[in-house]
Amino acid sequence: MFKGVRSALVVFFALLLCGGVFGQTRRFNEAYNPLHVAKRLSYENFRDLKMLQTAILNFGGGKDEVDRLIDQYAEASALYFQSRYEESANLFSDNQREILISAKRLTTKYKDTSEKLLLDTTKKTIKDELESALKKGKKEENYTELFLNRARFAVNTANDYYDRYKDATTASPMNFIKAIFYYRQAKENMFELFKTIEMDKEKRDGILEQYKRDIFDNENKVYQSKEKNP
Repeated sequence: MFKGVRSALVVFFALLLCGGVFGQTRRFNEAYNPLHVAKRLSYENFRDLKMLQTAILNFGGGKDEVDRLIDQYAEASALYFQSRYEESANLFSDNQREILISAKRLTTKYKDTSEKLLLDTTKKTIKDELESALKKGKKEENYTELFLNRARFAVNTANDYYDRYKDATTASPMNFIKAIFYYRQAKENMFELFKTIEMDKEKRDGILEQYKRDIFDNENKVYQSKEKNP
């Protein structure tokens, strides 16, 4: 009987030393120092949150999503300042993964909007050029191609980032942040195109109004919809 008790105690203390009873599983690379992980992610997560904040408020879960990510970051920071470095590193790692999920979800929306806008804009400019050429008997030089080429380049660059990291679960959110940057550039070039081509003012205003949230977002501003009073 005592032999069995001693064996159980040996197993108990072995688990205790390995962190199996009161410890916790590391949610970051075992080879890394928890203090260094916490310090690095403290900087990187803050940077990524700052760069994604406007996008989240415009196209994500809004203030609730931002607050949730900030609360998680704040708790990880509090653990760090209590010298609970492994717990802090674990929570900062969780925070980074949550930011990554948000960034991927946002980037998918930017991708869908940018690709649709590029397709519609290309179709319209080709149609307008063809109609003009048929009327005048020749095709005139058109500078809209400059904006379209820039937009295509930006979309292709953004898609490259998106496709490479869309299945990642532990990558830095910065890759999706770069993709969002290029999707914004693509949309900006297409908005500029609509401002320069010849078209009915009411129709132009209608198109720009449709993408008003995107226009605000391109300027890193939060869009506030004007609610009609009852």
